[in-house]
Amino acid sequence: MRRTALAGLALAFTIGGAGALDAQQAPDTRRPGAEREIRARRGPGTPDRMLLRGIELNDTQKEQIKAIFEKRRPSPEERAKMRERGRELRERAREQRAEGTTRDTAALRQRREQTIQRMQQQRAELHREIRAVLTPEQQRQFDRNVDELNKWMEERMKQRRENHRDNR
Repeated sequence: MRRTALAGLALAFTIGGAGALDAQQAPDTRRPGAEREIRARRGPGTPDRMLLRGIELNDTQKEQIKAIFEKRRPSPEERAKMRERGRELRERAREQRAEGTTRDTAALRQRREQTIQRMQQQRAELHREIRAVLTPEQQRQFDRNVDELNKWMEERMKQRRENHRDNR
């Protein structure tokens, strides 16, 4: 037991030390293009940042948009409920797999479609609220950003579906 704990501790320090060492390297000593590759895999940023890319906001607009996002952010209680609901669903699925019972895939698909539809409505409402804060010139850039975000999301979903099919 003691050996295992010591080995785990040594491994943690080794990994942590390597990470710290990498972080301390000067940018020119890293592999050329590494950061660009990481950014490309990660995508163009968070969807919120993508929406406002290339748009210079004044202080009033910044406060208004911040308030829009804050209003939509779930409370800690709501997040806890969502996490608990997710745990329950995963546990139920695990039990069904262990028992060998089949799930109602038609009902699951219908629920998934309803969730996607609800999320799309919420996203469209968010976009309308943000757009109302912007000037006409900013709105044109915002619309281009929304189009780019939608294309990026479609591509990601396509990749996820392909990966899911490959892993079956």
